[in-house]
Amino acid sequence: MSKAIGIDLGTTYSCVGVWMNDQADIIPNELGKRITPSIVSFIDKTVAVGQQAKDSAFKNIKKTIYDSKRLIGRKYEEKEVQRDKKYLTYDIEKNNETEGVKIIISENKKEYYPEEISQAILSKMKKMSENYTNEEIKDAVITVPAYFNERQRQAIRDAAVAAGLNVLRIINEPTSAAVAFGLQKNNTLQDKNVLIFDLGGGTFDVSILNISNEGIIIIKAIDGDTHLGGEDFDNKLVQYCINEFQEEKGIDVSKNDRAKMRLKIACEKAKQDLSSMEETDIDLESLANGEDFEININRAKFNDLCNSLFTKCISCVKKALEKSKLKKEDIDDIVLVGGSTRIPKIQEKVKQFFNREKLIKNISIHPDEAVAIGATYIANVIKGNIKDESLILLDIVGQSIGIENNGKFEIILKHNLPIPISKEKEFSTTKDNQTSINFKIYQGENENVKDNVFLKEYSIDNIEKGKAGEMKFKVTFEMNVNSILNVKAINLKNNKDVQVNLKDKYSMKHEEKMKEMIKKEEERKKNEEKNEDSIKLKYELIYLCFQEKNQGNKKADILINKIKNEKSFNKEKYDKFFKELYGKK
Repeated sequence: MSKAIGIDLGTTYSCVGVWMNDQADIIPNELGKRITPSIVSFIDKTVAVGQQAKDSAFKNIKKTIYDSKRLIGRKYEEKEVQRDKKYLTYDIEKNNETEGVKIIISENKKEYYPEEISQAILSKMKKMSENYTNEEIKDAVITVPAYFNERQRQAIRDAAVAAGLNVLRIINEPTSAAVAFGLQKNNTLQDKNVLIFDLGGGTFDVSILNISNEGIIIIKAIDGDTHLGGEDFDNKLVQYCINEFQEEKGIDVSKNDRAKMRLKIACEKAKQDLSSMEETDIDLESLANGEDFEININRAKFNDLCNSLFTKCISCVKKALEKSKLKKEDIDDIVLVGGSTRIPKIQEKVKQFFNREKLIKNISIHPDEAVAIGATYIANVIKGNIKDESLILLDIVGQSIGIENNGKFEIILKHNLPIPISKEKEFSTTKDNQTSINFKIYQGENENVKDNVFLKEYSIDNIEKGKAGEMKFKVTFEMNVNSILNVKAINLKNNKDVQVNLKDKYSMKHEEKMKEMIKKEEERKKNEEKNEDSIKLKYELIYLCFQEKNQGNKKADILINKIKNEKSFNKEKYDKFFKELYGKK
């Protein structure tokens, strides 16, 4: 039976696993690393993904794309997109055809959907899996933040399909982590209420699950923020450094992409250092206009800068508890997932809120790998490679789905209802000789419809003319196990199915967009072999440099940075650097 993989498509890093020898193997990339940067760089005619893309960032700033998961399935005007825009070092614009976001590579005048960036990363995960197993891989379970809306989930699925994957299931990241941590049969966590606190690079989810004695995992409530994570902590630090540099040197680097990229990388490292150290230094030579930037950051200052964001995490925990109708005392165990849960202040705030330190679950599984491990297990249960009839995942509607009704939000599928689910609503004509009925679908929890997320607009067309109210239709709203919405209708006059048409710009362009993405994927694969040879030469030489560095070769350190900053790499460049390193060839 063919293998299936589990993919954690992260904002900052991605991870993939395959089931082999009765366990989930996390697949290393070409450098032996078990997580891969979710970064794509357009270098000459090739597309670099992962570490190579990250290494080329300094010399390829406007063509290195990161954090695309925060843009996927969103409208350009959304406040979260506009907030992120000022920290991005590449260009984004409004896609007038879909009202979504398009990424602009000005040098070659090319445009990309955020889905295409995710597609490239998923293709990388697929290729790594095939190299590792020596088999063609088609089937996958892909995880998404629990608080992703229906449009975002559909966009991730589109990216996976364009990457050549058959999506067995789209599953929430915290649910996947729960499986990884052994929350099924024959485990001490049975028959308990468990809270999954999942704080990653770009998103935050809190899920409350009940684990029954039979190994059934029932999602009781979810909450979260799809724009809250490690990147936001980095951005707070970046903004602080921008302000300090301007005050000290009188230079504003907020629109200097090269300076922002250097600060972004330095601040990410400083954040990581402060998880194990009380203070750290940021030291950037010639940040702008020949002026150096040096600053000492201590943990207290970092906590102060990010305190409002830390507090938002606890607010989401409170809301999840309210939705689940449980009290703090009802939670038996807490599981911390995601790299950002390493931040000491995060752990401290969770402990303080629950007032029971013993609830912090010390898990041996790496927090960056937990989601991929769970997804791998689920994928192979679905595929039939693992016989586990007791594993049943009962997920819920994460955010309510409804329609616009005189400016108000009329809920059709209420949050916390189990999925799959379907609900019916009757629509009728309101005017004489009316030939179409339109209805807009939103997702959220706000009473005013415009405060929720617009998903789609549907219409029933070619209605038989008649008096107002004479023509009636029963419309069924179905949400499947992937939390993706389907809509169908019946003409109540003759009980026959009628076509329901998508009318919004985003949905109408969907098929055309998919064809374009698949075509680009085919073109990318043609250049893949050439790019792989370049990567192999580059990292072979970096490895040799590290060996020489350990032997005391002073040239090695300088050469490592030079090689990393090379946008493209070939045999000629290999020979040149080899000669510099050893003095001969």
